[in-house]
Amino acid sequence: MSTTISQLAPEAHLRLVPVAEGLTDSLATPLLAVLRELIAHWQNNRAIIDGAVELMAGGAFIAIAYQPKADDLSGCTKDQLAHTLLQFEKQLGIPILNAPNLAVEIDGRVRLLDRDEFRRLRAEGTINEATIAYDHLIDRVGDLGRFRTTVGESWYNRIGKPKTPTA
Repeated sequence: MSTTISQLAPEAHLRLVPVAEGLTDSLATPLLAVLRELIAHWQNNRAIIDGAVELMAGGAFIAIAYQPKADDLSGCTKDQLAHTLLQFEKQLGIPILNAPNLAVEIDGRVRLLDRDEFRRLRAEGTINEATIAYDHLIDRVGDLGRFRTTVGESWYNRIGKPKTPTA
């Protein structure tokens, strides 16, 4: 297994999983160990060529990257991943699979927001086009350069955008 995601091919698949309260090192260590075992299991079963797991954005995201042997992983293999994440969600008491899915930096820290909270903060001016946003919908390692962006440069800009008056 590769040591880091950056060592994988640009076309390797990527899943960025938001973690509601972020993961500290003490909480992340057992989760990352289990996910790395899962990646090794997929590799031993020849489902993938290579893979890696790491935290991103200060623990706000779990990045799971893999280069499958076929076009993508089977449904059963993806279910293993979802089941593993759900187990840790229950064990840690931190939303992982059920975390809000909009991530922005406010006051120097990453916050996960639902759409209503995002709209409210945007209307208040706490969030604007220059606010740092994280696009967790990218699905290839080669697109990681677009992961940390701004609200104005991302699909987030369509949410709660202030209306411009018409003449």
